[in-house]
Amino acid sequence: MSNSQAKFSLFKVLQGTLASLIAFSMVVNILALTGPLFMMQVYDRVLTSGSVPTLAGLVVLLVLLFTFMGLLDLVRSRVMVRISQRLDYLIGPATVLSLLSVPKAKSGSLGIQPIQDLDKIKRFIGSPGALALFDLPWIPVYLSIVYLFHPWAGLLVTVAMVFMLFLTFFNEHLSSKPAQESSEFGQKRQSLMEDARRNVEVVTALGMHNAILSRWQALNDTYRQASSRASDVSGFFSIFTKTFRMLLQSCMLALGALLSLKGEMSSGMIIAISVIGARALAPIEQSTTNWKAFVESRQAWRRLREFVDMDGKNPQTVSLPKPDKYLKLEKVSITPVGEQLPFLTEINFQADAGDVIGIIGNTGSGKTSLARGITGVWPVTEGSIRFDGATLDQWTMDQRSSVIGYLPQDIELFDGTVGENIARFQKNVPEQETLRAAQLAGAHEMILALPDGYETRILNQGKSLSGGQRQLIALARAVYNSPFVVVLDEPNSNLDNLGLKALLSAITALKEAGVIVFVITHSPQMLAVMEKVLVLVNGRQVAFGKQSEILSKPNAVSSIKNKVSSKTNDDGETKV
Repeated sequence: MSNSQAKFSLFKVLQGTLASLIAFSMVVNILALTGPLFMMQVYDRVLTSGSVPTLAGLVVLLVLLFTFMGLLDLVRSRVMVRISQRLDYLIGPATVLSLLSVPKAKSGSLGIQPIQDLDKIKRFIGSPGALALFDLPWIPVYLSIVYLFHPWAGLLVTVAMVFMLFLTFFNEHLSSKPAQESSEFGQKRQSLMEDARRNVEVVTALGMHNAILSRWQALNDTYRQASSRASDVSGFFSIFTKTFRMLLQSCMLALGALLSLKGEMSSGMIIAISVIGARALAPIEQSTTNWKAFVESRQAWRRLREFVDMDGKNPQTVSLPKPDKYLKLEKVSITPVGEQLPFLTEINFQADAGDVIGIIGNTGSGKTSLARGITGVWPVTEGSIRFDGATLDQWTMDQRSSVIGYLPQDIELFDGTVGENIARFQKNVPEQETLRAAQLAGAHEMILALPDGYETRILNQGKSLSGGQRQLIALARAVYNSPFVVVLDEPNSNLDNLGLKALLSAITALKEAGVIVFVITHSPQMLAVMEKVLVLVNGRQVAFGKQSEILSKPNAVSSIKNKVSSKTNDDGETKV
């Protein structure tokens, strides 16, 4: 789904069904008068005339009208369920894509809160509370009918209605903040548990169970208190409104009896005004009862609209060809997500097809930051990175698989088969492409030795596999679909001698295929096969050129670093 498609509104969700819902609600609310009118006819006609045929005819008509009303109400309810499904269809993909957006995935600890917000909205739309909103416009109709019976009866219902509306708005005032706090603390509690589960091995090895439990209990206590406050407020108003409506219905009977004694109302009209008056207040009572769910879904809707990417950028409509000539960085600055200062500045170099470039530098020099910038994981805040003249965002996400291959330092595999992981979970993938990628990465023999070969299921992020096995599978995933640029961040960190040999063979094959390969490494054995070297110190490029020229002098990298540090001290500048 494109960014422009991500724009959504309630009107768009209701489009095509709003008129039907209004029509169904109109007929259902008109038919709701069947009960009181029937009782009025029984008291005023049947009991006075003693006519059994009249009673039988009224009962038959009553059954038919109530059956029709029940069917329409059922259809109306199912339409609301379909609307909730339409909401999922329209907004679900945009929500997932926003969750997969690096800036949103890395900013804060949202977890899967947007998906939960979407589910919360869907549940409310399919609930009786949402249907009550369509019944609210019919309150004046019922009120007018009560006024037709007698002005005093209409005045009593009007006063009661104003009082219940006041209660509803007061409920809104008191419940909004506790409901929001409950949602926020619930999200923090969930994020803590997600972090703990993801790092369960560290938690166990370092004996952090009690510390994590203590933090969770503190958050849980706060969440429970906020949730209790929200539930107490909502429950109080719900019960108070229900009790008040029942009291009003009895008061309507008493008023009707008084008017009947004065000869201003028949006995049948007493029952009619009581039932119709209660019906007039029913949508308000239903709204108050479901007010907590309404407030939560409204807050969820607001969060979802703010979260889902709606920047209005037009999707790429021209399919660019795969680059095959060069990659050029011009005065590039790269800033991590959520940070203000760049980690890398003034990066300038050009890599041509078939270049194998080693990126070297001490810890914290910006090597991984550069890898994330080239692959589009972190934003380029200044300058540009161009592939045959085009920036990476000019290719669609689906097309990027032919542009970029990436082996990160921290390897994550997904639940699925080995073959699916290598093929990046693309559908209708030729088996030859998966096999070719595995063979190129030197992982083919290792995969065949697994219990089910390429169909072996990877569970729990591949924790059952060794570090070397995960690295080879991730390398095969990186070179899948013959990307133009392959970035390898410490690709030999978990490999034995056999695996290292396979890696070097893969790099050679990529070079021969015209692929630009970047390798971040500290291994002299790996540097030996690099034709060019890029040296980074304190987030700056200090050298780029042939490996033989840059590394020919003893302690070349250290001398470069000392030179830059000395310059930094003299200028008084702070290097990031």
